[in-house]
Amino acid sequence: MRILCRYMPELILLVYIGLFVGFKQPAQKWDRVINSDGKGYYAYLPAIFIYQDLDYCFVETYESDYYPSDRSVFKEFRLDHNGQTVNKYFAGLAILWLPFFLLAHIITLLAGMPADGYSIIYQYTIAVATLFYLWAGCRALFSVLIRFGASQALSSFILLAITLGTNMVFYAIIEPSMSHIYSFSLITLYILSLLNYFATKERRWFLMFTAVFGLIVITRPTNVLVILLLPFMAGSIQTLKDGIKHIWKNKPWFLWSISIFILIIALQPLLYYFQSGQLWIYSYGEEQLEFINPKILNILFSFNRGWFIYTPLALFSLTGLIALYRDNKFRFISLIVFFSTSIYLISCWWVFYYASKCGQRVFIDLYPVLAILLFYLFSLVNRKSWRVLLYIVIALLILLNMIQFYQHTKWIFPVATITGSIYWDAFTTIHPKARVYLPEEAVFATLTMSHDMEKKKRWMNEHTLTGNHAYSGNSSSLINDALPYGIGLRIDPLPQFETMNRIVKVTARIWSAGGSGGSSLVLTLTDTIEFSCYRAFYLEPFIRKKRWIPIECAFSLPDHIPENTVMKIYFYHPHNTPSLYIDDLTIDFISLKDRPEYKKIEGVLVSCH
Repeated sequence: MRILCRYMPELILLVYIGLFVGFKQPAQKWDRVINSDGKGYYAYLPAIFIYQDLDYCFVETYESDYYPSDRSVFKEFRLDHNGQTVNKYFAGLAILWLPFFLLAHIITLLAGMPADGYSIIYQYTIAVATLFYLWAGCRALFSVLIRFGASQALSSFILLAITLGTNMVFYAIIEPSMSHIYSFSLITLYILSLLNYFATKERRWFLMFTAVFGLIVITRPTNVLVILLLPFMAGSIQTLKDGIKHIWKNKPWFLWSISIFILIIALQPLLYYFQSGQLWIYSYGEEQLEFINPKILNILFSFNRGWFIYTPLALFSLTGLIALYRDNKFRFISLIVFFSTSIYLISCWWVFYYASKCGQRVFIDLYPVLAILLFYLFSLVNRKSWRVLLYIVIALLILLNMIQFYQHTKWIFPVATITGSIYWDAFTTIHPKARVYLPEEAVFATLTMSHDMEKKKRWMNEHTLTGNHAYSGNSSSLINDALPYGIGLRIDPLPQFETMNRIVKVTARIWSAGGSGGSSLVLTLTDTIEFSCYRAFYLEPFIRKKRWIPIECAFSLPDHIPENTVMKIYFYHPHNTPSLYIDDLTIDFISLKDRPEYKKIEGVLVSCH
């Protein structure tokens, strides 16, 4: 057991490697490691070492070679600043990735593969870099907890809680080129170096503190606020004063540390100068911090990525503040100041959910502090029975988080907006649901047509009606190899929509004997001249073997449809796939209000534009 506890960071690393193998597919164009914001962080390396091109003209080449042609995962990181191209992202991750990038480049050259910075070896190497820094952060956090007085067993359990009970797992496995795992590790090393410096007054720890602080700032500048943790790490006003006095007495230390810090952060203005001719620019364009409009409640409690909603362990760990207040009021006040300032600044960003795909990603950087609070929470509980209960609660929160990790990786939660109804509809389910989440207030007018399969209504393919199986009543529509085209509706002329923001919503029940297959719900638009549109909604992800499943799908229609257009909606069954039954089909022709917030609805939406 002692050996298991001592090597918990390595055990966690093995778990993460297993999760990476099970959930990540870097060979697929839509699931590359270098993705999203990571494309911008990473672009400095191929731009400097391969292409010598800080205008980033190679972007279109790697996008066409290594990413989906529909540009569904395209990320524009290039800012046009007075006619000059500038990378909007900071260079901290490029520094951390440099040895891994060079290793990947050498291996790629030796293997005779495309040494273009984006082929598969580069992709996997960045994943290795993320796991390495995750391990380094865990190893450092283990030491931090031991320094605070936690046993090896408790430190190991807290490490498990932080790494498996929070959205760290998503951003290490699914989006490993984002900055947050790296910031987590850097801030942990920052905390460890401060603790050791205040305890020993050794030069190496102070130099490490300044170097790591420089990397923190150049990786994510808003994390400069970790400087507010200085009093907390000192533990008392006297220790803080003694630490500062010791630096003043050793001027060479101070000069060396300042030099290291400046050398690190000076890289960013130097890169700006080479790109734009200016030492400093604001590279985020119209994306701003709105200091007079903080969204604190949203960032903490919104169903749309609220921190405490998707990481309840964070809220639970804050109860450790009670023990911290009793143990050390100086540290308590210091931490309150740090958290209050950090939450305020984070909530001021123009889009409060930070386009996160799993919880509130920006708080991952601060999880080392949550780990310390979990230690204080355990110190608050002395009775064995209460401690056991504490372990059980945290274990349940870990389980909940892993379920939510699975849900986000399998798109059970939508990528964009999540409402309360979406959250509770998906809560703890591990199967995706074909649902359309349409606010009632968005609907201007609706025309409904339905078919219960009980008697013919002059719809398409009614010869597929059968009495063999049904969800309600006695009949349903059967599609199989002999009957590939299922029940459907031909609409000619099209119904009169009241607005230009219009969708066709289809609702039905489906049943499959095989539980899989390529069956689809199809909508086509055709006219007699040249206009045509074919869109298919594939049912396979939602089918459950030998169970009636409700499905919903919305097709958004183009703004301009020729007058003689014919619409067809029907189910299609490809050859050699399990038979499918369809029942209780409803088609709603919905006119949505012409307002920006109703241009994009959540759930299953197929665009016909």
